[in-house]
Amino acid sequence: MLPCRAYFVEANSFKKILSGYSGLRLIPEIEHPPAPTYINGLVAMQGNAAHFMTNFQQLGPSQQIEDAMILGTLLRSAHSRADVEAALYAYDTVRRPRSQWVSEHGKRLGWLWTGMVEDVGIDAKKLKKAMLQWKEDSEAFDLKAHKNEAVKIMKQTIKDRSTGEKIVTQDEKMKAGFQGLWEAMREKSGEQVEL
Repeated sequence: MLPCRAYFVEANSFKKILSGYSGLRLIPEIEHPPAPTYINGLVAMQGNAAHFMTNFQQLGPSQQIEDAMILGTLLRSAHSRADVEAALYAYDTVRRPRSQWVSEHGKRLGWLWTGMVEDVGIDAKKLKKAMLQWKEDSEAFDLKAHKNEAVKIMKQTIKDRSTGEKIVTQDEKMKAGFQGLWEAMREKSGEQVEL
């Protein structure tokens, strides 16, 4: 292989240069499915433990700051175990969709940068349009409204619990889902196996 400088000098076009690389060879990334919940009992994950971000734009630190801001705001208002549970429920409810959206959004930026977006490729006009749309989508987020939504959910959860209304937590939803899956498998196999 030619030294980098010679390679670029000898390349006839931008397209030829970029076609010599794939996004995977140029910038290795690891992808994993999003977490089904960021909480388990009175324990919450935040930052990179909760959500993986690709290296494009270094979006991870900003999400860690948002996580800390929401958790801090909610936990500051918690004065009992029930309040902490409501705070963590609200945190999971608002942060998980937001951070997963940011993760996918960052991945799309990486695909744009490496010419891997179908119908965009490395066409300069299409890239400009797609990047401007990416920027507009990113800047549309209202952090204050996000924080207010988390506080609203926490207060509503506390109110619902004080009136005796059953709040189904993400953990309970997951257990119910696994129980249903287990029962379906047991029914199909005809065995009487306990979970």
